[in-house]
Amino acid sequence: MIDVRDDAEVADVGLIHGRGFEPGGFYSFERKCRVYGLSKWEYSGQVDVVIRRWSDEDDIDALTRLVNWAYEVLKNQGLNYVGTSQDSKITRDRMRDGDCWIALVDGQMVGSVMLYPAGFMCGCPYYRDYGPAVFGQFAVAPDFQGLGVGRALIDRIETEARRAGATILACDTSELAYDLIKMYEKWGFEKVGNADWRPKVNYRSVILAREIGSTPEP
Repeated sequence: MIDVRDDAEVADVGLIHGRGFEPGGFYSFERKCRVYGLSKWEYSGQVDVVIRRWSDEDDIDALTRLVNWAYEVLKNQGLNYVGTSQDSKITRDRMRDGDCWIALVDGQMVGSVMLYPAGFMCGCPYYRDYGPAVFGQFAVAPDFQGLGVGRALIDRIETEARRAGATILACDTSELAYDLIKMYEKWGFEKVGNADWRPKVNYRSVILAREIGSTPEP
C-alpha cells in the first residue's frame, strides 16, 4: 500500500473501491497502466491519486494535451468535440467561468473536469428552465479510463455543486456518443432533453442530468 500524502494544498486525496469518492482513501490499480504523450512510465499495484482544484502553477499545456488525447477516440468517430482540437488558449478560455478539478498520480495529470455553477449555462431550454450545475471538458487519460478516476472526479464536483446549493448536476454530449451516454446512465444520469451547439460542433447533443439534493454552505 502507498500511504496518502499529507498535503495542505490538496483539497481531497484518494479514490474509491467502486462505490464513490471517499477523501483520505486510496485506489488500487488492478493492472499495469502506461501513460503515453504526457510522460512515459509504468505503474502496477496500489497508487496514490490526488483530486484537487486547479492551481495557477499547473501546466495549461499539459492539461490541453490531456484533453486532446482523451477526446481522440471521439475524433476518430467523426465527432468534432471542441476538446478534440482545442489549443491552450481555448482551454484557458473554457476555464474562465468555472471551477477546474484535476486528478493526479505521482504529480502527473491523468484527469480533469470543469464545474460551472448552477444557473450559469443557459444556451438551451433545459439549462434555462432548470438552472443545473453543469460539468464539461471532462477528460481522463485513456490508459486510466475504466479504473474509477472519472467517476471520482464527478463525485467530487457533485459534492462541490451540492455545497453551493445546486440540486441538479447535468452535462451534454453528442447523441451519437453511445458509450459515453451509457456510462453516464450507469452513474445515475438520465436523458432530459437536447441541445444544438452547431456549427461550433458537428452533432446534436443530448442533455443528461441527475438530482443531487443540496447542502447549503455553512
